[in-house]
Amino acid sequence: MSPPSPKAFDTFDMPPDFPAGRLNASYFHLRTRAALHRATFDHFGGAWHAIAYRFRALADYGQDFTASIKVHGAAPPSDERYDQEQLLFGLFSNAFSGFEAYFYGMHAVGAMLKPADFSLATPDLIRVTPRSVQKAYAKAFAGDAVLGVFDTVMADPEWNSLREIRNILTHRIAPGRSISVSMGPEVEPPTKWRLNDIVLDEDTAPRARKEVVRLLDLLLGGGATFITAQLP
Repeated sequence: MSPPSPKAFDTFDMPPDFPAGRLNASYFHLRTRAALHRATFDHFGGAWHAIAYRFRALADYGQDFTASIKVHGAAPPSDERYDQEQLLFGLFSNAFSGFEAYFYGMHAVGAMLKPADFSLATPDLIRVTPRSVQKAYAKAFAGDAVLGVFDTVMADPEWNSLREIRNILTHRIAPGRSISVSMGPEVEPPTKWRLNDIVLDEDTAPRARKEVVRLLDLLLGGGATFITAQLP
């Protein structure tokens, strides 16, 4: 019998590798204090739900991409390639969007503790980014261990790769593919995306998902520790 799927907020099933325990720990801890921070908690709760939604979406896009690769390969006819590109867009867009939701939620946590340093005014919220939250925490909570988590994640090559891929896909281009054909008995080189030279095969989506899980686990763990210590 397979183990039960973890649940986000005890409401909907998540893929088994999602760090639901860490997500739920901080969410339910703050929910018991929501009456004192109603408007702010709504921002936090929406962000934490977004983390779960984005991860489940990236998992679904990834599974569909892998299924397409198994049937059609990485150099399919135009229509199937279009479908694969849409699936890659969904995978990588949701991957980094989940990180952005996390930092938006942490901005809301900062607003509960030091509202003067973490504005919830609409014009200011538009400018909330992972870097802006990192800088605001460095100023408002200097020396706290959560800053080390932020620094570690943002210095990680996979974080920067995922950020770059999402930004290029969203704002610049639909990348082509480098397709090599072997003329002899040697093994045919893999097809690569012309975006960070990512190999397109059955492991593309699982590789990306594994890195998202690793980084998200670090962030949610650091966030949960900070939240329970600062808002006991």
